[in-house]
Amino acid sequence: MRAALIGCGAMAEYHAPALKAAGFTITAVASRPGSRTVAAFSLRHGIPNVFASPQELLAARSLWDALLIAVPPQATLPILKEAVALGVPTLVEKPVACAAAELKPLLGREAPVIVGYNRRFYAPVQALRSLVAERGGPFVGELVISEPLPQGAGGDPACAFAERLVFNSVHALDLLRFLLGELRIESARAVAGEGSFGVVAILRAEESGSLVNLAAVAGAPVNVSLSLFQPDLALHLQPFETLRIYRSMQRIEPDETTPWRRYVPELAGRVELDQPDAAYKPGFYRQALALRRLVCGEKPQGAATLSDAYRALRLAEGLVAALEGASLNRSGETQ
Repeated sequence: MRAALIGCGAMAEYHAPALKAAGFTITAVASRPGSRTVAAFSLRHGIPNVFASPQELLAARSLWDALLIAVPPQATLPILKEAVALGVPTLVEKPVACAAAELKPLLGREAPVIVGYNRRFYAPVQALRSLVAERGGPFVGELVISEPLPQGAGGDPACAFAERLVFNSVHALDLLRFLLGELRIESARAVAGEGSFGVVAILRAEESGSLVNLAAVAGAPVNVSLSLFQPDLALHLQPFETLRIYRSMQRIEPDETTPWRRYVPELAGRVELDQPDAAYKPGFYRQALALRRLVCGEKPQGAATLSDAYRALRLAEGLVAALEGASLNRSGETQ
């Protein structure tokens, strides 16, 4: 089975070995016209056909069976539209577009496209999804996201944070949708100014009624984390590569060393990344297997669709709207 790559940056470097491990031969690659790196990329990965532009690669359809699009978000959508028009099995890097509205013309077509939300394929995430489905009923939870801001780059830091919410935090929002189903923002508030930027939102899962408090902040020294709670159950992804499961609390009575009673959660289980995730960028190998199934005419279970990408972007834009509202209030303007 043959794959073609459009893009030869950092993400493509991760994808290439995962695609090969999944059984693909990479037969073609292209980057932007005038690229200075595509030739070296093709040599590193043994790719025989190098094209001067994405359009030339797309025209050489006889050379490949599946397509990977791994270019910056601003350049993704025009290439994706051409791939959808051709009807070719495609894996496209997230978030696919800079705005949800840009994706609407592509929805409802049943296009053979997987969006590269690779965290869906983590072993800990899969285990958590199974636990959530098994328990059913509403959960109460918390999602914490910290986004770094560029240092000394000038410009508007609030705009930089808003961009990170759309291009990066959207990954965590997709993961939450994957676990709990469709979400809506019940309320959202933000702080903006004096170098401090953050958004707090309540998200409700439409089917189960689960409520998740989301806290997204700029530059805090904390790993991304998700916690879900029910009576006699606490589930923690922190970071997303490790799941810890707690089902009871240990009561420790006072003693000579510690003269007060303590309550300590008892670890009932732990799920880490497994061997395929340790060998490649986590999630990429199973994501490549999903692309292989797509080429074979199957519908890969659990893989993100263009509709998923659209809905995750809508949630991210809701957070950005709250941030923009806080910025306007601080400047004294009217919303």
